[in-house]
Amino acid sequence: MEENSMVLNKEIKSNLLSISKWLKFFSILGLVVIGMMFISSIFLLITQKVLNPIFENYEYNSNYFMPNIFIFMSIFYLFLSIIYLFPIIYLLKASIKLEKGLKENQQETVSNGIYNLKLHFKYMGILTIVLISLYLLFILGIILLVSFQ
Repeated sequence: MEENSMVLNKEIKSNLLSISKWLKFFSILGLVVIGMMFISSIFLLITQKVLNPIFENYEYNSNYFMPNIFIFMSIFYLFLSIIYLFPIIYLLKASIKLEKGLKENQQETVSNGIYNLKLHFKYMGILTIVLISLYLLFILGIILLVSFQ
Protein backbone atom coordinates (compact mmCIF):
# COMPACT_ATOMS: atom_id res chain seq x y z
CA MET A 1 0.00 0.00 0.00
CA GLU A 2 1.10 3.49 -0.76
CA GLU A 3 1.66 5.79 2.22
CA ASN A 4 0.03 9.20 2.08
CA SER A 5 2.45 12.08 2.29
CA MET A 6 1.84 15.69 3.11
CA VAL A 7 3.89 18.65 2.03
CA LEU A 8 4.07 21.66 4.31
CA ASN A 9 4.16 24.98 2.49
CA LYS A 10 5.96 28.06 3.81
CA GLU A 11 2.86 29.46 5.51
CA ILE A 12 2.20 26.23 7.44
CA LYS A 13 5.87 26.00 8.46
CA SER A 14 5.83 29.63 9.55
CA ASN A 15 2.68 29.10 11.64
CA LEU A 16 4.08 25.92 13.22
CA LEU A 17 7.34 27.71 13.99
CA SER A 18 5.39 30.52 15.64
CA ILE A 19 3.42 27.93 17.62
CA SER A 20 6.67 26.30 18.75
CA LYS A 21 7.92 29.64 20.08
CA TRP A 22 4.71 30.15 22.05
CA LEU A 23 4.96 26.59 23.35
CA LYS A 24 8.47 27.36 24.58
CA PHE A 25 7.26 30.58 26.24
CA PHE A 26 4.44 28.80 28.08
CA SER A 27 6.65 25.87 29.06
CA ILE A 28 9.28 28.20 30.53
CA LEU A 29 6.54 30.14 32.31
CA GLY A 30 5.16 26.84 33.63
CA LEU A 31 8.59 25.80 34.89
CA VAL A 32 8.93 29.15 36.69
CA VAL A 33 5.51 28.71 38.33
CA ILE A 34 6.38 25.13 39.34
CA GLY A 35 9.65 26.39 40.80
CA MET A 36 7.76 29.04 42.76
CA MET A 37 5.35 26.40 44.08
CA PHE A 38 8.30 24.24 45.16
CA ILE A 39 9.97 27.20 46.89
CA SER A 40 6.64 28.06 48.56
CA SER A 41 6.44 24.49 49.81
CA ILE A 42 9.86 24.77 51.43
CA PHE A 43 9.03 28.25 52.79
CA LEU A 44 5.87 26.90 54.44
CA LEU A 45 7.87 24.14 56.14
CA ILE A 46 10.36 26.71 57.45
CA THR A 47 7.49 28.94 58.59
CA GLN A 48 5.96 26.02 60.46
CA LYS A 49 9.24 25.37 62.28
CA VAL A 50 9.56 29.05 63.24
CA LEU A 51 5.94 29.57 64.30
CA ASN A 52 5.50 26.28 66.14
CA PRO A 53 7.09 27.55 69.41
CA ILE A 54 4.97 30.71 69.20
CA PHE A 55 1.73 28.75 68.87
CA GLU A 56 2.69 26.53 71.81
CA ASN A 57 2.66 29.58 74.12
CA TYR A 58 -1.03 30.31 73.48
CA GLU A 59 -3.58 28.81 75.83
CA TYR A 60 -6.38 28.06 73.39
CA ASN A 61 -7.17 24.54 72.23
CA SER A 62 -6.63 25.05 68.50
CA ASN A 63 -2.89 24.69 69.09
CA TYR A 64 -2.94 21.47 67.09
CA PHE A 65 -4.50 22.99 63.97
CA MET A 66 -2.36 26.03 63.17
CA PRO A 67 1.12 24.47 62.97
CA ASN A 68 -0.21 21.52 61.00
CA ILE A 69 -1.90 23.70 58.37
CA PHE A 70 1.57 24.75 57.20
CA ILE A 71 2.62 21.12 56.81
CA PHE A 72 -0.58 20.35 54.90
CA MET A 73 -0.12 23.37 52.59
CA SER A 74 3.53 22.45 52.04
CA ILE A 75 2.64 18.89 51.04
CA PHE A 76 -0.19 20.21 48.84
CA TYR A 77 2.12 22.63 46.96
CA LEU A 78 4.73 19.92 46.57
CA PHE A 79 2.09 17.53 45.21
CA LEU A 80 0.81 20.17 42.75
CA SER A 81 4.30 20.98 41.52
CA ILE A 82 4.97 17.29 40.84
CA ILE A 83 1.63 16.83 39.05
CA TYR A 84 2.13 19.86 36.80
CA LEU A 85 5.78 19.10 36.04
CA PHE A 86 5.00 16.32 33.53
CA PRO A 87 2.73 18.27 31.14
CA ILE A 88 5.15 21.19 31.18
CA ILE A 89 8.01 18.86 30.25
CA TYR A 90 5.89 17.49 27.38
CA LEU A 91 5.22 21.06 26.27
CA LEU A 92 8.91 21.96 26.36
CA LYS A 93 9.87 18.83 24.42
CA ALA A 94 7.17 19.62 21.84
CA SER A 95 8.46 23.15 21.33
CA ILE A 96 12.09 22.07 20.99
CA LYS A 97 11.35 19.22 18.59
CA LEU A 98 8.92 21.24 16.47
CA GLU A 99 11.37 24.11 16.11
CA LYS A 100 14.31 21.81 15.31
CA GLY A 101 12.31 19.70 12.87
CA LEU A 102 10.92 22.68 11.00
CA LYS A 103 14.27 24.46 10.73
CA GLU A 104 16.09 21.31 9.56
CA ASN A 105 13.20 19.90 7.46
CA GLN A 106 13.09 16.65 9.46
CA GLN A 107 9.63 15.12 9.32
CA GLU A 108 10.31 12.59 12.08
CA THR A 109 11.39 15.32 14.51
CA VAL A 110 8.27 17.37 13.70
CA SER A 111 6.20 14.22 14.23
CA ASN A 112 7.84 13.67 17.64
CA GLY A 113 7.09 17.28 18.54
CA ILE A 114 3.43 16.84 17.62
CA TYR A 115 3.38 13.59 19.62
CA ASN A 116 4.70 15.39 22.73
CA LEU A 117 2.06 18.07 22.23
CA LYS A 118 -0.56 15.30 22.10
CA LEU A 119 0.82 13.85 25.35
CA HIS A 120 0.56 17.28 26.97
CA PHE A 121 -3.08 17.72 26.01
CA LYS A 122 -3.94 14.12 26.90
CA TYR A 123 -2.40 14.53 30.38
CA MET A 124 -4.18 17.83 30.95
CA GLY A 125 -7.48 16.36 29.71
CA ILE A 126 -7.25 13.40 32.08
CA LEU A 127 -6.27 15.72 34.93
CA THR A 128 -9.27 17.95 34.15
CA ILE A 129 -11.65 14.97 34.18
CA VAL A 130 -10.20 13.77 37.51
CA LEU A 131 -10.54 17.25 39.07
CA ILE A 132 -14.12 17.69 37.87
CA SER A 133 -14.94 14.24 39.30
CA LEU A 134 -13.37 15.20 42.63
CA TYR A 135 -15.35 18.46 42.69
CA LEU A 136 -18.58 16.57 42.05
CA LEU A 137 -17.76 14.06 44.80
CA PHE A 138 -16.94 16.91 47.17
CA ILE A 139 -20.24 18.67 46.39
CA LEU A 140 -22.15 15.40 46.80
CA GLY A 141 -20.39 14.79 50.13
CA ILE A 142 -21.34 18.25 51.39
CA ILE A 143 -24.96 17.75 50.31
CA LEU A 144 -25.08 14.39 52.12
CA LEU A 145 -23.42 15.85 55.20
CA VAL A 146 -25.88 18.73 55.38
CA SER A 147 -28.91 16.52 54.75
CA PHE A 148 -28.05 14.12 57.61
CA GLN A 149 -27.58 16.79 60.27
